[in-house]
Amino acid sequence: MNQLAIKALPMSAIFSRTFIFLGLWLSWLLPTAELQAQASNCHANFSSSLTNCPTIDFTDLSIVSGSIVFYSWTFGDGGTAGIPSPSHTYTSNGVYEVCLNVLVDFTCPSSFCAFVTVECMDCQADFNFAMPNCPTVNFNGTSSTMVGNVVSHTLDFGDGVNDTVLNTSHTYAANGTYLACLQTVTDAGCTALRCKPIVIRCIVGAAEPQQSFEVQVAPQPLSGDQMALSVTAAQAGTLDCALYAIDGKLLRRWDLWQDAGLQRHALAFDGAAGLYLLRVTAADGDARVVRVVKE
Repeated sequence: MNQLAIKALPMSAIFSRTFIFLGLWLSWLLPTAELQAQASNCHANFSSSLTNCPTIDFTDLSIVSGSIVFYSWTFGDGGTAGIPSPSHTYTSNGVYEVCLNVLVDFTCPSSFCAFVTVECMDCQADFNFAMPNCPTVNFNGTSSTMVGNVVSHTLDFGDGVNDTVLNTSHTYAANGTYLACLQTVTDAGCTALRCKPIVIRCIVGAAEPQQSFEVQVAPQPLSGDQMALSVTAAQAGTLDCALYAIDGKLLRRWDLWQDAGLQRHALAFDGAAGLYLLRVTAADGDARVVRVVKE
């Protein structure tokens, strides 16, 4: 008669299996709130220091309950890094979104993003003028930059004529008040603008010129976050609209399409109260500068 053989398990194996079963059972009973509390200790965070602008130092301030096994930084200009606290050098002024992505214990990913503003690559544009032989005006301009090199400067005489020479003369063809502007551009992304009125009253019998390209901004002063730009142009084409602070610093740009004739454009602008300059340049290079007052 056959007998069924039963092999006894050692006590260590019995305890091992019991521990595994109890572990699975306890993990199933673990309250949801406690799991959420563990997951909440996985927060990416960082700080930034601009003391060496345009190089910015970033410091990892992530709050985690385990070990961070992976770092991934994006600096908003195409640059990346994979270390805890990197430094990054920007090549132009601007507002950049920086993001840090971390992975904790291969199970908990977390991301944090913040904006950094680079404004240290200042450039300056300025000029003087003299009118010993009206209506010919002599201009003496200067362009300078703290970072990079000046790649272009354009002197707009306010009557539709431009020149790229800083020290030059220009003869106006008619009486009138012209807003002459010098624009400086650097390879570090800085743009500066300086404008001064030129008054011509010495031409006998000359009438005020009829402009084929006219620009107006309403209302003046602005009280909301939008301004109406009215442009009259002889032909259709693109418009480059650049808004400057009164110290010449470029604040923002708009690219618009202008039909022939009168057309109104709505431009969003939520800047602080103050005086600004709006430079509107047509496709043929003709430009106008108007003052914008924000209250």
